Amino acid sequence: MGGIWDRGTAVGTVENRLHGLDFRHVDHLTVEIESYKSLSDGAKYAILLGSVFDAYITCQKFDTISDGLHINGPCSKIEVPFLRGTTGDDFVSLTGADYPHYSDTSGDIIDVHVGTVIIDNARAGFKILAGAGNLISNFIADTSFGTCQSYGAWVGADTNY
Repeated sequence: MGGIWDRGTAVGTVENRLHGLDFRHVDHLTVEIESYKSLSDGAKYAILLGSVFDAYITCQKFDTISDGLHINGPCSKIEVPFLRGTTGDDFVSLTGADYPHYSDTSGDIIDVHVGTVIIDNARAGFKILAGAGNLISNFIADTSFGTCQSYGAWVGADTNY
């Protein structure tokens, strides 16, 4: 899957319909986005993965009001060679479990490799929160730089979810 995505004002009204590109229970996924734009109030994650095995994800240009790439567990063997752009929240987020209204999957996140990340502007760079009873392991980020309004990286165990 690839191309240019402009969500305009098309925002769903309930839970997971708020996300742009939402991939659930998929093996061997390739997503190569030239540009993704979603600036409408209420829109959530640009690219969301949950229960995905063996994925290749790249986006040359994000311009989104919420998270850029958001990964919920269980996921493994995720390759992200390049991401660039502006987000209104987390640029890259790994959460073993997410807010209950957004999360229909939860579990471990294993073997995620992020290559180059260029953050033109974001609230936060990387958020890595395992969640209660979940594990995030073998996460590698090679090169990242840019402007974040709050933190560059937050690593922890969000026990609320």
